[in-house]
Amino acid sequence: MYTLIGAIVSDKNPQECLNKAEDFKHKKEYKTAIDYYSEILALMPEDFDIMEKIADCYFCINNFEKSLEFYKKSLQSDINNINSLVGISKVYEVTNQWTKAIEYLEQATNQAQNTPEILVQLCQMYIENQQYDKSVNLINDLINNYPDLEDSYYLLALNYEKTGKIELATENYKKAIEINPRNPKSYLALGTIYYNSSKYEEAHKELQNVLSIDFNNIKAHFYLGLIYSAQEKFEKAIAEFKYVITFEPKNIEAYNNLGLAYGFLGWLEEAIQEFKTAISLNPNNSDVRYALGYVYFLKKNYQMAEIDLQAAIELKPDHEQAHAILGSVYSHLGKFKEAIDEYNTALSLNPNNATTHYNLAFSMDSIGLIEKAIDSYKKVIVLDPEYLAAYIDLGNLLLAKNLQEEAKQYFEAAINKNGEFSDAYYGLGICYIKSEDHQKALYYLEKALNINPNLADAYYQKGLIHKNDGNMELAIENIEQTIKLNPENAAAHNDTGLAYQVQGNLEKAINSFKKACFLDPDNPFYRHNLGIALFEGKRYKESIVELRRAIRLSPYNADIYFNLGNIYEKVGDYADASESFENFLKYNVDYEKKDELSSKIEALKDQARNKRINTNLPKIDVNTNKSIFEAIKSIFNS
Repeated sequence: MYTLIGAIVSDKNPQECLNKAEDFKHKKEYKTAIDYYSEILALMPEDFDIMEKIADCYFCINNFEKSLEFYKKSLQSDINNINSLVGISKVYEVTNQWTKAIEYLEQATNQAQNTPEILVQLCQMYIENQQYDKSVNLINDLINNYPDLEDSYYLLALNYEKTGKIELATENYKKAIEINPRNPKSYLALGTIYYNSSKYEEAHKELQNVLSIDFNNIKAHFYLGLIYSAQEKFEKAIAEFKYVITFEPKNIEAYNNLGLAYGFLGWLEEAIQEFKTAISLNPNNSDVRYALGYVYFLKKNYQMAEIDLQAAIELKPDHEQAHAILGSVYSHLGKFKEAIDEYNTALSLNPNNATTHYNLAFSMDSIGLIEKAIDSYKKVIVLDPEYLAAYIDLGNLLLAKNLQEEAKQYFEAAINKNGEFSDAYYGLGICYIKSEDHQKALYYLEKALNINPNLADAYYQKGLIHKNDGNMELAIENIEQTIKLNPENAAAHNDTGLAYQVQGNLEKAINSFKKACFLDPDNPFYRHNLGIALFEGKRYKESIVELRRAIRLSPYNADIYFNLGNIYEKVGDYADASESFENFLKYNVDYEKKDELSSKIEALKDQARNKRINTNLPKIDVNTNKSIFEAIKSIFNS
């Protein structure tokens, strides 16, 4: 306890005031402590120690202006007051006036050359102010004079870490630990270095050492959370970040990383809640806005994703990731032009992002900018030769342009990168189908299925090859395997029907066509095929119904009219038959047998007229005639 010396005689007891002031200061009731110190100062206006104590209290309640005033008053009373020099330095430090902070601390150092604590503070300040040469010189003096001072090695390590000399930093943190194995800060610094170097196991070990000494070390828990996230141990990461938030409820980075951990686990609602909390703490954090927008994107809530991603961009116009994900939002909404604009903005900020080039290519393909899409896919491959999806999509685009040979090159390149890439073998199979080399096509399709037995399209293409080659049994076998894997594939049901129809199994053909029509009710070709199968099964009325439905879906399809005409003729409906054949000629003006069909139409019209005449001849109804004659008789007798 500090004792007053030379106190002025007064009604108030200065020592009692001092005791109370010290007690309140100890309880952190700084304003009350200031009142008692001020009473003493009124009695002893030159007491520099009391001035210093008042300055300390003002510093603790963040009244830096008053704190500086009393430190300077104390210094005027005693120009060699080291504590006041250090205090003034602290005030300037917290108010970011580094030049003055260093100046006063250097004065304190000159006054207390044998006080290593002040030298350590000055070293820290040099490092904070990036004056690394001064820091190293002073640290070396400390090591020479105080070889067992752990802070010397800690600061030397910190200096090396700041200047990028990581190996030397690691070495000196370890020396600090050797001197004092119970000081957690060197373990923490070492753990952080290992984390930043992606040495997660070593980092984990050092951070556990921190917690064994100081379990409540928040920074250690935070970095453990980061390590678990990097190792994809997200549930453990969540526990660490929650611990941090419990003691630091305004730690935005903890909320942000907690949200990310939830996001990686697919717990999107929880992720949204954490990001919203982070935003409530700092609405102007563009990264959190971006993260929230990205989670909404994952939830397919594209409207909310657009709002938060645009907010991120407003806060930070050069936010590359926000532009890129906003592009993907627009792509999913079918706004491909807007998507292209966002992707291009993202690429102007980072031209080497292969994923953005890939997404740009997809959007360009979607609106028919095929050549530009091809160029973008090629850029993806240049930037990231392991981006296998780009090889496949590029190959498929080239196939669509009938550039089979060039497409083959990309499918083969993908196989060279990954010999187990089923999509690449499938692509080669399609190339050979287009080249009409069915044997090679079947070989590559079979290779694709050996790797991925669930590749429904490969079975389908095999089935089509066998159908075209006349092997209906194998065609049905493969296409039905497609349907087993993908029961909603309307085209597969239709082609199965065609194969059964060739086999003469009309019931199975009709059932297959009906399934195709159910799955795709607006497809006129499936309706047409169903109508023909029904006709072949002599179910004429049903056949006419389906063909008329096909015409409503495709009113300019000449073939449907021709087949409908034949069915009407078969059932003796000559008027509708002639009308159907006339529509056929209307929509097929280049028909080679036009004259022959025109003659047939006239004959059908004659048949229709004759049928009407025969149908309209009066029929004698005895009962009716009798009633008429009875009426006439009643007239005669009237």
